[in-house]
Amino acid sequence: MKIQKKLMLYTLVITGLSLLSLGFYSYTFYYNNSSKEMKANTNSVMHQAIDTLNKQIDEIDILTEKAQFYSKSSYNLMNDLRKYKSNNYSKEDLYYTNEEIKGIFSTLLYRTSNINFLAIITLNGHIFSYSNTYKDFSYGFNPLSEPWYKEALKAKGDLVISIQQENNYIVNGYNESTIFFTRAIYDFYSKKLLGVMLVNCEPDFFRFISENSLQNMVGFQVIKSDSFETLYENLNKQMDTNPYIKNQTLASTEYPIQIRAFIDFSDYHKLLFKTFVTIILILGIVLAVSSVIFYFFSKKFTLPIINLSKVMRKNSMNNIYCLEDSSFSNQNNEIGTLYREYQKMLTTLNQYLTEKIAFEKTLLTTEMNVYKNQIDSHFLYNTLESINSLAELEDIEEISIITIALSDMFKYASNGFANDAQLSDELKHVEDYLKIQEIRYQKKFDYEVKIQSDELYHSIVPKLILQPLVENAINHGFNKGHLDGKIRLHISLHGDNLLIQVSDNGRGMNNAELHKLRKKLKDAVTIIRHLESHIGLINIETRLVLTFGKDYGLTIESALDQGTNVIVLIPLMIRRTEHLV
Repeated sequence: MKIQKKLMLYTLVITGLSLLSLGFYSYTFYYNNSSKEMKANTNSVMHQAIDTLNKQIDEIDILTEKAQFYSKSSYNLMNDLRKYKSNNYSKEDLYYTNEEIKGIFSTLLYRTSNINFLAIITLNGHIFSYSNTYKDFSYGFNPLSEPWYKEALKAKGDLVISIQQENNYIVNGYNESTIFFTRAIYDFYSKKLLGVMLVNCEPDFFRFISENSLQNMVGFQVIKSDSFETLYENLNKQMDTNPYIKNQTLASTEYPIQIRAFIDFSDYHKLLFKTFVTIILILGIVLAVSSVIFYFFSKKFTLPIINLSKVMRKNSMNNIYCLEDSSFSNQNNEIGTLYREYQKMLTTLNQYLTEKIAFEKTLLTTEMNVYKNQIDSHFLYNTLESINSLAELEDIEEISIITIALSDMFKYASNGFANDAQLSDELKHVEDYLKIQEIRYQKKFDYEVKIQSDELYHSIVPKLILQPLVENAINHGFNKGHLDGKIRLHISLHGDNLLIQVSDNGRGMNNAELHKLRKKLKDAVTIIRHLESHIGLINIETRLVLTFGKDYGLTIESALDQGTNVIVLIPLMIRRTEHLV
């Protein structure tokens, strides 16, 4: 055999084996990456569905908490419910309570959809309810023996989700299933049971999931995790005849509930088969003409591979995920497949990194809002008790002062989701707090603010960071107000930063106490994540570090019987408005 023929034969054999190997690698690469992408997309959307479900239930959870802790100047729900622990109440009491609860529920249900009615069941079985639809409990119905009522008591304050099939105790709801969200209500002070709070919704409460459903999802179920009871389902009758339908289940980490999605992978398998046939056809065509144009083809073939390899190596070394030259992506062969799949991989990776950064940013904002809104409830209730005591003793001006100051504090602390405020507003919040404490302890605090320049009143500071420091000076430095002392706030510039010092001449701390406190501040971010709530220095330090970084925060200076100096360091930011102290 001539050398030319041998060379052509060897070339065809080598080319054929190479092309077969390349085709197998391309298909495997495509198959693996498509499977990973499909699983990643499925998991992503499943988690989005769970997050959406959690948020939907969170609204019910928050609604029940708002209702049971509702109070105003002339009415407190928990105080009113205490009288129904026994049978020592009148018809007038029932009428009064019913009207107040209707007012509370009507306020909470304003612009709220998917809810039929709200109800509170007392320990003796009496029902106070309000409905913004045509459904409500039947007259004379006693729920004390119902399984959902007992389940709510057993949960001891946690939100319980249950479905009731074909009930006959809901007006206009006979032979219809309905969703109950229940939780036990306890006395805030004595921790004793007062009754059960109930929110009634239609099963279509869970229909919102289908609006954000998975691509190719043919059905889903919302299942109760502990009993595996189906709360809601939307299934396709053709599911039983399709062998490519698979199901995937994801449970919520916040509530005992899970979602089971049924997904049709028929299109995915068809695409794999078409891809396989396409690759085989391309290999056959290339192998048929390779004996004529091997030299030119090999040179042209190796060029994009080398280019793609360089790009991938460059991306790997520099952590840059981009494909600058995408001209080869349009080729209808293995090269085009490699470029397209690599481009898809880069797009998926960049999208993942973007979503991860956005998620972490959202988590950080949520944590900061949680830390900011942790208000000392003991102080609020002690203050309200002081107002009540003064009102019972005699009609004096202090009642007006303390009420206005407390109202201003509430408005400032609960003003939307803003995390920052002007320094002038923060100082006004401290003054309102001191007005209340002066009346509470019947003494005038020696309090003084020294500021380097009036311009600093326009400085932007995180909300609710100064009042806890002044409160610490009174509670810890002055033995809760029983010892006369001085509190000084000195505000100045420190380079490009704002320096705030809160000083007192109280009892101070010894070296051991100071070392322990400084260690807690150093680990503040870690400590606060492992506690349900932490008010005071740990909370403030965590907020400052999360907002501005580890170079900013609190510094504590103290000596026994010589007082304490708390130093707050934050970046200087000026925002001018017409409002000043």
